[in-house]
Amino acid sequence: MLGPLEVVQGGRIRPLGPPKQRILMCVLVLADRRPISPNVLIDRLWGTTRRRRHSPLCRHTYRICVARSSRTVNHARRACWPSVPPGTGSR
Repeated sequence: MLGPLEVVQGGRIRPLGPPKQRILMCVLVLADRRPISPNVLIDRLWGTTRRRRHSPLCRHTYRICVARSSRTVNHARRACWPSVPPGTGSR
């Protein structure tokens, strides 16, 4: 993958948020649906040491970053794919 990560919706580029949020999305895209532990994600975002990885501030900031990224992706998904009643199709 070369260049910045972009999400295009309806021919328009959707904002992905601040740098840490964009890095998080890149790491998840490159993981290709494989689970990644929070410690690995924190290391990718901040290049942290074990001591810093366990700091409450680092964990809190990580959780905010994940929540905002999730909100961005879910907003784009709702706009791109119509919802269907449970059990009637796949998404």
